[in-house]
Amino acid sequence: IEVIHEKNSDLSLVFIEKALSFFFETVQNALISNRKVEIRRFGVFYCSVRSDRKARNPGTGETFLIPQRAYVRFKMSKQLQKFFNQRSVI
Repeated sequence: IEVIHEKNSDLSLVFIEKALSFFFETVQNALISNRKVEIRRFGVFYCSVRSDRKARNPGTGETFLIPQRAYVRFKMSKQLQKFFNQRSVI
């Protein structure tokens, strides 16, 4: 919020905070509704489901079931990927 305000001093901190809150709330609601969220030249956020699977406790050897669950995935746009590959990020 501070960085945005420094670059756009004509925008109030309250306005920037409300705009960002609205943006993130909208993205969250879309993902909850199982819709993709595409931000041009940045990437796509989407939900995926990991099915039930068996796991084992290495200490006791006990086998148990990890239940199905949803998670958010992100696919980078070609422009963003190209940008990262041109810079030394690591």
